[in-house]
Amino acid sequence: MQRPSTKLASLAWLVLVLSSGLCQAQLTGAWFVKPGVEAPCSLVPAEDGLVQTELGFTGSCLLYLEKDRQRLRPSAEELGKGSLSLQLKADWDGAGPLQANLFVQDKDGAWFQSQESVKLEPGRWQMLRVGLAATAHELVPVGHESTWSALHAASLHTVGVSIYGPPADSVRLACRKLGLTGRRPRPELSVHHWRLPSAGEAYETIESHFELSREYANVYDPDEIQVDVEASGPSGRVVRFPAFFTQDYRRHLHYNREIVRPIGKPHWAFRFTPPVAGEYQLRLVVVDRSGEEPETVSSPWRVLQVSASERPGYVRVSGQDPRFFELTTGQFFYPIGFNLHTIKDVRSEKRLNLGVLPDKGTYSFDEYFEQMQANGVNAAEIWMASWSLALEWSSARRDYYGLGRYSLANAWKLDYVLNTARDRGIYVHLVLDNHGKMSSHSDQEWSDSPHNLKTDFAAADGACLNQPVEFFDNAQARRYYRNRNRYIAARWGAQTNIFGIEFWSEGDLITNMQKAYDDGRYVDWHRQMAREFRELDQGEHLLTTHFCGDYNKEIKYRNVCELPELAYVVADAYRGKTPFVEHMIKHQEALKIFGKPLLVTEFGGTSQAGDYALLRADLHGGLWAAFFTGQAGTPFLWWHAFIHKLKHYQHFKGLAAFMEGIDPRGKEYVFGQAAVGQTVVGEEAAGPNPDVGCLTAGNSQEFYGWIYHKQTMVAYPESAEELPEITNQTVAVQGLGQADYLVRFFDTVSGQEVVRLTCEVGEAPLQLAVPAFRGDLAFKVAPAACPLASLP
Repeated sequence: MQRPSTKLASLAWLVLVLSSGLCQAQLTGAWFVKPGVEAPCSLVPAEDGLVQTELGFTGSCLLYLEKDRQRLRPSAEELGKGSLSLQLKADWDGAGPLQANLFVQDKDGAWFQSQESVKLEPGRWQMLRVGLAATAHELVPVGHESTWSALHAASLHTVGVSIYGPPADSVRLACRKLGLTGRRPRPELSVHHWRLPSAGEAYETIESHFELSREYANVYDPDEIQVDVEASGPSGRVVRFPAFFTQDYRRHLHYNREIVRPIGKPHWAFRFTPPVAGEYQLRLVVVDRSGEEPETVSSPWRVLQVSASERPGYVRVSGQDPRFFELTTGQFFYPIGFNLHTIKDVRSEKRLNLGVLPDKGTYSFDEYFEQMQANGVNAAEIWMASWSLALEWSSARRDYYGLGRYSLANAWKLDYVLNTARDRGIYVHLVLDNHGKMSSHSDQEWSDSPHNLKTDFAAADGACLNQPVEFFDNAQARRYYRNRNRYIAARWGAQTNIFGIEFWSEGDLITNMQKAYDDGRYVDWHRQMAREFRELDQGEHLLTTHFCGDYNKEIKYRNVCELPELAYVVADAYRGKTPFVEHMIKHQEALKIFGKPLLVTEFGGTSQAGDYALLRADLHGGLWAAFFTGQAGTPFLWWHAFIHKLKHYQHFKGLAAFMEGIDPRGKEYVFGQAAVGQTVVGEEAAGPNPDVGCLTAGNSQEFYGWIYHKQTMVAYPESAEELPEITNQTVAVQGLGQADYLVRFFDTVSGQEVVRLTCEVGEAPLQLAVPAFRGDLAFKVAPAACPLASLP
């Protein structure tokens, strides 16, 4: 079976308005003919929608109409039609016989054709017709495993006839009355084939599939079809959250490129994560607004038995200490990770001379997550970027359909990424939008944005904005955004390993954002969108937004950072000449005014990177300085390929091992700096050492410290043997109560204990002798009788 290609033997552009036949939908587009070989032929339009051609025939040919891709927007009128039909007449010089099938393709090339072939009779007009309703089962896939549905019909791009048979010297074809006719069936509204497990565990995400009796023009628009789930738990409280429409996919790796293809029938689904053990009752509530009057149908209640488990819960701001995070199941949560914004990072390739880094899609995430788990990395920032995992972008690209219609391929990929991360103990900081989508001056993507009324695909995309800044008060843009967020909350609101959701990355780089901030639109937009998202999100995930630069930007835009709807403050920490450890100290001091958890989600040299020694110093120093400056998690290095390709995961491993057993919540930890003295051999006096610093955290019962050679945290050598050895140091430990203590020193890369000693603290502060170390060293002090002291 041959398909249309860009290299055509002959073509003639003809805009057709086919109105023959009662209630026939009009189709506009261009006609093409593709013979089985590259041979001369002609395509001639005539009156009354007649198209005719003559060609040499070697066994197959296609005659078809293509719609204008730049204006390919779903039409409710077309989607309401029940069948596709045309009249075909064929004459040929040869033995025959010839046969024909109607075929259609969506905009991304998925081919379906009529299950039944028609035997052609020479010189006679014959009607070819195929039902378009999914329930008709008259269109079958060719070359893929997806099932025909309204999703394909909504992006119908090519319609035509495929003719095949024995070769002939000449075939003369005529086609007329191509159109969409009749009406799709509209059965009584009902839910059927609802598959729901009968049992589950607390904090286990349960997925349920079901079908509706009707098809819809846009299954993502709640103004057309809205499906919600009501769930009543042991407490008797009823919660309501949205369901979503989806499609299964299968992935494979073609050399270094991931290919995902749809399989099977699209369907409705919901996900539910019960928080406690007990009996739950669930039902579906369907509101159909596609007709003249809304219709509502509720399913019977179904029972789900939930048993207790030790699965981790959702991330929350700690009720005991608002500087930190915790899980709803009670554990302290301290994210240790880096920024995995996208697999392909051209800046890394160029600035760090890492060479071309293949983007293998979810296969690349597999490789990252494996190394992350092995080295104690429990967090990553991941973007829903136009080049990666976004739901919406310009329909000029494959798997995108403009605004209001979503990429189910990318949704499936994000499912895979989140579930794989969860299985490896990794929490995801999910970024919904990056500034480039609404910027014409910084990392600009505005020229391709589906919101942009000035692009070639504006009509196909449903564009609504002349300038990016209009996004924050344009009613249609808000409606698109609200509907998209409903889908995000429906599909991933039950995901326990999403630890936070960020609306915008570097939102201040949106073109003319300052104007929107000054007049209040930017603040109001975040307040309103956060409230709406929280109402839809069953997991009540923490929400935030982000600015570029350093901590001064958060202060500049404090009206946003202070919004109670935003639970924590995220920031960049790119820097100039200030050593990064000092930068982290200043960051904490500046932003503690907000009384919220602080998290650096981008850093590493300047925004254009730096040399390897600088990035190693920032990575290592940033990881260790974060906890000792009271930040809610480690900073997330932007240059993930630097970590992965150059194998710098060991820096995470040491910190992860050190953090085991530490829980600062409700203990009134004081974060500060301790004086480091240098003991002079053969003399009694000890003086301060300006080359060594020490950051500390703790209270009168437990105390932690990180001692570091300052120059090492400016330029960290490649080999451990190149780290300077520091000897004869003492550190003053203030605030410990009088008791016997166990002191343990740890290697900051391996995480292994290197020295253990006991000491007695009386009225005077403890002057702790520091063993010789290279680069840096960490220590823990706990009462000898404390369980903490017996930890490995």
